[in-house]
Amino acid sequence: MIQVIQNGTGPWPEYEEEGTVVRVNCHGSTLAIDCAARQTDARVTIDMVRAGGELREGAAGGESYVATLEIPPAKYKEPERPKAPEPDEEEGGMMFEEGAGAERLPLTAEDMVTVVLRLWTCPMAGHHEHNEQEGE
Repeated sequence: MIQVIQNGTGPWPEYEEEGTVVRVNCHGSTLAIDCAARQTDARVTIDMVRAGGELREGAAGGESYVATLEIPPAKYKEPERPKAPEPDEEEGGMMFEEGAGAERLPLTAEDMVTVVLRLWTCPMAGHHEHNEQEGE
């Protein structure tokens, strides 16, 4: 199960987790992210915002933050190393056989405990964070 951190005073968006997919819902708009498909060799941070009443990825043009999903870097299984050979007396050094590279391990449902979902207060439906009448 993913780690969930609630920021703000609430109410917070609803979320559900199925396998490696996380779905976030705020006022009837849902955004689904497949964490296994989005995982890379570096930490991936996905911002989710409300824009025009819909949830979308990215912060640009959003009216309010809804959630941030943090997916850890992929893990790798090191290949088994062959037993070290005896020194090559003619060459004066060691000779190693070329081995296969490390194998990338897929993110599984059990690994989802390493994923962090930060939920922000879900604004009331129809409420815009920036009221144009303020400041006049």
